[in-house]
Amino acid sequence: MIIVDNALKAREKQGKPIRVGMIGAGFMGQGLINQIAHSVPGERMVAVFNRHPDKAVKAYKYAGLDPVVVETQSQLEEAIHAGKPAVTVLPFADQNGANLALVSGRAQLGFADSPPAEYQVKKSNGQFKLVGQSYANAPYGLAVPKNSGLAKPIHAAILALMKDGQYKAILTHWGVQAGAIPASQVKINGAIS
Repeated sequence: MIIVDNALKAREKQGKPIRVGMIGAGFMGQGLINQIAHSVPGERMVAVFNRHPDKAVKAYKYAGLDPVVVETQSQLEEAIHAGKPAVTVLPFADQNGANLALVSGRAQLGFADSPPAEYQVKKSNGQFKLVGQSYANAPYGLAVPKNSGLAKPIHAAILALMKDGQYKAILTHWGVQAGAIPASQVKINGAIS
């Protein structure tokens, strides 16, 4: 990481930090905003989109930043130019819209959970690449209606997929095998937060 750290410090010194835009301001997004704001020279959070703009504002404020809420592309560009962190209410209809912003140069970096990010890179025909290592990894969960009787059969099915090798084959097919968990971590009501 020394090479990356030195490159980021050089960008900071030149006054040309990497501008980071992010989709999502949940627990992980809030942590990333805080980390970039206080621990990563050479990067600046410039914009956050969240379905609920108030949550994006709250995530910025958690990091000690005072964002502006923007509604148009020109307002977003003005905020970025003025060095004001922005919350945008201009949603991308889907991940393709976010990817287009990267390809077109409107954004220089995107954040996503590691499995979707790995998949996007795999399908991008060389237009995207992963940088750095994933961190603060957490397993996904499956939610079913309470008292539906589905929890135990789904649990058993996942364990069967793991036992016969299909779990690993599925993850490998999608290029996300690094996120595999051992059978001992597959639990009913195993939420950790």
